[in-house]
Amino acid sequence: MIPTKMETIEYVFLGFLISKIAGHMARRLNINEATGYLATAILLGLTLGRGEYIRDLMLISNVAAIFVVFYAGVSSDLETVIENFKSSTMISLLSVAFTMVSVLLAVTYIGFPLESAFIIALLLSNTATETVSMIIKGLPIHIKSILVSASFVDDLFMLFAASAYYTWYVTGDISNVVLPILVSMALTILVLAILSRRQSILKNMFIYMSRDIAFFTDIALLLLSLMLLVAYVSGVSPFIAAYLAGIFISGGIWMHDPMLRYRTRINDFTSILSTIIDGVFTPLFMLYVGLHITVSAINTLLFVLLLVIGLSVKTLVYFSFFKLRGEETFTSLAAGASMTGRGVLELTLLVKGFELGVVSLEIFNTVVAVALSTIIASIMFVSLLSRKGFS
Repeated sequence: MIPTKMETIEYVFLGFLISKIAGHMARRLNINEATGYLATAILLGLTLGRGEYIRDLMLISNVAAIFVVFYAGVSSDLETVIENFKSSTMISLLSVAFTMVSVLLAVTYIGFPLESAFIIALLLSNTATETVSMIIKGLPIHIKSILVSASFVDDLFMLFAASAYYTWYVTGDISNVVLPILVSMALTILVLAILSRRQSILKNMFIYMSRDIAFFTDIALLLLSLMLLVAYVSGVSPFIAAYLAGIFISGGIWMHDPMLRYRTRINDFTSILSTIIDGVFTPLFMLYVGLHITVSAINTLLFVLLLVIGLSVKTLVYFSFFKLRGEETFTSLAAGASMTGRGVLELTLLVKGFELGVVSLEIFNTVVAVALSTIIASIMFVSLLSRKGFS
């Protein structure tokens, strides 16, 4: 029998126990295990959640969020992004624009203020890269490359836009946004320039790092820490810094590596980091999210509108794009449907907005419900299409 009052450490390990069971069940159903973690967190938050858990888990949640974003950068495929840069950027920005305009019009129409509508539109304009990677395995390689690249562009845009908006909201002065954005852009350009034009310097660095996996991990975490310190000093979002640090680490795969030295180390590091993220940080982060869930705060009309827009707009944009390129109807539909799921990165920025007071309790709960529903819907729709029309 569960005691009436649990210590935070007991709450955490109870959450781990149930999360792992739920995650395993979700994986058996070909659903991202993060969905099982979130469902567990919501259940525990509704039944056992108390204010002291929120306070105790906040720091852990912030650390977990940093590593989730860092992993998103590490697991990005820059070579694929560069090869498909024009196509993926165009379709990504088109889908983001259509999604944001549709959400803005719908949310303001039902009476929400423009500020609230904007942050909802921004968060729902993105695509969950981890969901995309999981459900596009049956698609042709050239389509997969464009979708993975487009999700990368989505991530980068949302991180920049959300960080700038949060800074402006908190400070109340648009001029306070300029310096962090300029520094963020400079860091991004610097990272990409080093990776693309100074391969000999970077190659020597990766050779030095790649003596063994422990040494590689130490250097990678030192780089992450350095980027975060620069971010905090300059006012740049730590999420952007963590993402760029991850991209820098992943850049070794992009370079010529005849001895497979650092390519192997990067793959090993990514696998280890993935295990830690999925096994530890994501469940912890979801436990924190679940503590804020109040089902009665979900706005039913807003939920239905966002779910319809979230599933339809990206599907239509990507379907039209691939049909115009001569792809089969079912393949184009599957490509579009695979880009409709929202995931951990969106929830990370949503939680940050809630902590800052940018996102209300009503919006927070509704967007969490929409994110969870889009993950399940995208996987089910692509699975159905795969049985009906493409192999």
